[in-house]
Amino acid sequence: MRVLHLTRDFPPRVNGGISRAVEGIVKCTRARGLEIAVLSFDAWRPKASATASSVHAQDGILRLRGPADLEAAQRFVEAFDPDVEHVHSSLIADAVEVRAPRVFSVHVCQAVQRRLRGLAAPTQSELAQARLLESADAIIAPSRSARDDLLGERAEARISVIGLGVNAPTPSPKMAPPTELLYVGRLADIKGTRELFEAMRRVDGELVVAGGLPDNQKAERRWRKRAPDNVTFVGWLDAEALSERYRRARTVIAPSWYETYGLAVAEAMSHGVPPIVADAGALPERVVHEQSGLIVCPRDPEELLAAIGRMQCDDALRDQLARGAARASEEWRWEASADAWLDVYASVLR
Repeated sequence: MRVLHLTRDFPPRVNGGISRAVEGIVKCTRARGLEIAVLSFDAWRPKASATASSVHAQDGILRLRGPADLEAAQRFVEAFDPDVEHVHSSLIADAVEVRAPRVFSVHVCQAVQRRLRGLAAPTQSELAQARLLESADAIIAPSRSARDDLLGERAEARISVIGLGVNAPTPSPKMAPPTELLYVGRLADIKGTRELFEAMRRVDGELVVAGGLPDNQKAERRWRKRAPDNVTFVGWLDAEALSERYRRARTVIAPSWYETYGLAVAEAMSHGVPPIVADAGALPERVVHEQSGLIVCPRDPEELLAAIGRMQCDDALRDQLARGAARASEEWRWEASADAWLDVYASVLR
């Protein structure tokens, strides 16, 4: 079976959890014998001026930069001749013509995000997602929470839940007790960045931010200016560097207003890092309060500050939660989800 993935920022280019999620799906299904090709719309600028295209495929991956590359992308699709198209971003779904059944993975619930931000009119991303939800042959949500929110938009029976995965961490020599506070992800209001920075102004300790907004440097500079002095930005990290940060972290903090899955939380837990998460979206599906992490109210800097203090000062609690986090993550290995992806692909072919 040949599966074509349409996505944004496929590794080694990483610009968020979606990049690592698609890489995991590709690896676990390729290991089961599927032929895989990837169209990655790296730093895609749909209104960029047309220039001569010089893109070429490498290891089954074609990376596009703008409209001038679409002709090469169409040739790439036709040469691969996929049995199934797997779309990961609604805004690029129709950039090329693919004559195959379509699977749509919903990594972001656009309508939920818009409502949380208090916006009345649907965004272009939301409208594109709504069209794709209507036309896709199969729809995949990464969590029960995301599925329920999508069902609230449309009473569809075609929405299945397939969780994302984590890789087993590489064993490492014992290190000094971890002290860093860690945040992994994008900087945004909906990610709880404002509340996190507000809490950090009263924390005696350092927060490391692994992430940012590489495609919007102006917005990233604004967020950096709002950060207190005890916040250090290290940018997006590759898998090895991010694993090293997890090993040095006392806790990972995810104060999002909403998450469809929470991949950074799952990855941290697989390294034995207990998380502090907001009671929002799918995050409580990953974490059991005071067993594998701490859960706080979303948009509440005071409660977030108190949870950080507990993680910093109570070694016994932190060690107990670390063991619980590692145990919970054993169920989330990428290889365990391969059968589910193969079943979805087979179902749309039937």
